[in-house]
Amino acid sequence: LAENTTRKMALPNGFSCGEPVFVGKPGAKSEDDGHILTLVQPPATQAGQLWVIASQDFQAGPIAKVHLPNRIPMGFHGIWLPAV
Repeated sequence: LAENTTRKMALPNGFSCGEPVFVGKPGAKSEDDGHILTLVQPPATQAGQLWVIASQDFQAGPIAKVHLPNRIPMGFHGIWLPAV
């Protein structure tokens, strides 16, 4: 916002993703210091993936891809809460 720019990351053809969630780093020095998590669905019947993206280097693509054992329904929601 301060730079008045837009950054994007394209998914491979046929892939779709759910609503991303921002997870801030503990002790972060800036509001964008953390990771973006999103469920990504490859085409057809392939199993889903959880992509982890560094929020300060969004265009570099995912820094990790967690391959899930099953397909995740589009619209699946979840939240991250600190340990109690």
